[in-house]
Amino acid sequence: MAASGVRFPAKTVGHFRITNGGRVVMHNGEPVLDRVPTIQAINASIRIIQERAKILGLYAPPKRRVDVITHDPLMDAVVDLEAHIARQEAQLANIADTR
Repeated sequence: MAASGVRFPAKTVGHFRITNGGRVVMHNGEPVLDRVPTIQAINASIRIIQERAKILGLYAPPKRRVDVITHDPLMDAVVDLEAHIARQEAQLANIADTR
């Protein structure tokens, strides 16, 4: 048994390549092995392992940095800016009155 809990057969059965006419493909008197069923079985096993990991929650969501701005510091900054604007408007009014 593999570490993931999926069982793999101890011995693989060979599949021979077949022509469109239904005959076994031969090379030097030996039948040619067809690798497609083995690859399909491996892909199916991988999909099963991935689905099992999803179900078990093994894919953790990525960590993200979140900056939180609370109301107090924001409001303090707004009050400071309003005071600064009021001081500048007062200075401009004084300059306009002296002319």
